[in-house]
Amino acid sequence: MKDRLRSLVRTALERATENGELELDRIPEPHFEVPREQGHGDLATNVAMSLAKSARRPPREIAEKIVSCLDDSSGLIDRAEIAGPGFINFTLSTRAWHDRLVEIIGTGDTYGSSDTGAGERVQVEFVSANPTGPLHIGHGRGAATGDAIARILEATGCSVEREYYINDAGVQMQVLGRSVHARYLELCGRETAFPEEGYPGEYVIELASELREAEGDAWLDRPVEEAVAYLSRWAGERMLARIRADLQTFGIEFNHFTSECAIREDGTVARGIEALDAAGHCFKEDGALLFRA
Repeated sequence: MKDRLRSLVRTALERATENGELELDRIPEPHFEVPREQGHGDLATNVAMSLAKSARRPPREIAEKIVSCLDDSSGLIDRAEIAGPGFINFTLSTRAWHDRLVEIIGTGDTYGSSDTGAGERVQVEFVSANPTGPLHIGHGRGAATGDAIARILEATGCSVEREYYINDAGVQMQVLGRSVHARYLELCGRETAFPEEGYPGEYVIELASELREAEGDAWLDRPVEEAVAYLSRWAGERMLARIRADLQTFGIEFNHFTSECAIREDGTVARGIEALDAAGHCFKEDGALLFRA
């Protein structure tokens, strides 16, 4: 509707210029916004105010010329009213709204699509919750927002890749491993102090129970660090499986699940840092290599 209204206003300006009612060097592109206050129409433009200096006329007078030169044979406009210093408030006709509803129903799921992003590749990385616990409501909000953004980009013709970056390296995974190990020892009847920084959720007990059922007492007397290293990855993989199942239930699909561990182990991170450094984007300070932002 904005495009149709924009065309009507441009044509009105051209007609006013041809008739000698306005002296304009060029016809601008009118912009429309939804008025903040009810009763001020459906769409409003300040094009008359923006032309005041070049046309050497008061904005309200320019607005009057635009309204008088409107040729709305299609019946788009119900009312065009001048307000304040020179705003033009347009109220669209009932017929226009009905026609738009018919168009929406007829177009179906492709309504609103365009090719403005054709040829563009976009990556949307979202959710990316640490695989150290179940998803919570904040992750759900991020999932809905990220997927909506991806769908909007696809509707404009972009080629979109949805990526979930798995933060499966670092201290948080060791904490998960220590938490599961402690609960596992408890289930095996071994008294042990639960880590002060450990994850207290019931899901940790569930993981420990699953471990004991699958592997029995295999980890009961193994060195702690060996057990933690194994359980960090073991528990992380199972939490990620739960997360993926929850996302699928929510209707969220990803093209890629990228593991931080994997790209560290295969040298991707090291090669990336080397490339940035070679290109002059890094510098050393206090023994650390920093990115030049």
